[in-house]
Amino acid sequence: MIGEGDWLGVKFTGAGQKVTNALMRQESPSPALGAAMDAICQKAKAQGCKLWIDAEHQNIQAGIDD
Repeated sequence: MIGEGDWLGVKFTGAGQKVTNALMRQESPSPALGAAMDAICQKAKAQGCKLWIDAEHQNIQAGIDD
């Protein structure tokens, strides 16, 4: 559904409370989340679209940046 030049918004908190808690503690992503994000990034690149990583809450921004 995404075309070249489109933007895709990604919200890590949509992956659940465990992911949100890990981001607040600035922990590395779980292997499952890492693989999912890699797949999303590869597909976005192949489609020529851009990703917008939305933190939603300032208290998890550092975890996302890491």
